[in-house]
Amino acid sequence: MRNVLIVTIFLATVPSTTWGGYQEVRELTLDTQEIETMTINAGNGHLNVVGVSNSNRLVVVATIRVSTDDEDKARQKIARHVTLTLQQHDEIAELRAYTNRSIWGWGNRRSIDLDVRIPESMHLSIRDGTGSIKIENVSGNLSVVDGTGSVTMKDVGGNVKIKDGTGSMSISSVGGDLSVKDGTGAINICDVEGGVIIDDGTGGIKIAGYQNELIIVNAGTGTVNHDKNGSCLQAAN
Repeated sequence: MRNVLIVTIFLATVPSTTWGGYQEVRELTLDTQEIETMTINAGNGHLNVVGVSNSNRLVVVATIRVSTDDEDKARQKIARHVTLTLQQHDEIAELRAYTNRSIWGWGNRRSIDLDVRIPESMHLSIRDGTGSIKIENVSGNLSVVDGTGSVTMKDVGGNVKIKDGTGSMSISSVGGDLSVKDGTGAINICDVEGGVIIDDGTGGIKIAGYQNELIIVNAGTGTVNHDKNGSCLQAAN
């Protein structure tokens, strides 16, 4: 089994007055010619994934933030308690980015924001803790398991499966089937070429423009509006 560990490149290491603490930026890259799928296991922080056409590189820019202005202490904490790795296992690229939340001692304020660029044809599997998720221009299949935070995605060419805890959800332009299991938060969906299955807890549901069958397993609490021939504008309003 091929197992390749990618060494981190430090782009910047600076105290941040905007953040009110310490901030460190790292870049991880990987040649993706032999890779078909990327998995992301992320903890606390924002996640942004964009598919890039005609690319054979995977690029991750990670911004680590710690709520202290003591640079030495922050570096020690990051070195000991931050996991940030990008590895290749055969045809899978695995990104892990999270912290041990029990050890921080600065009001637990810490995060790792991730900006990820992948070849647009790559399949994507995400397991995320806390923070918003944005995904666009990915033509492969997509699977997301999310804890807390909004989920926004558009221009996904394959099948999409989402299991979400808390937070709003906005999904547009899906080329395959869409399956959503949601806890709490409004759901807006438009322009799905396949079928749609929804199992919802709390929050309104708006669906416009889907080609195949719509199945609502559980509507939970909240209104449901759907129009098979509707537009994205109708879903947003």
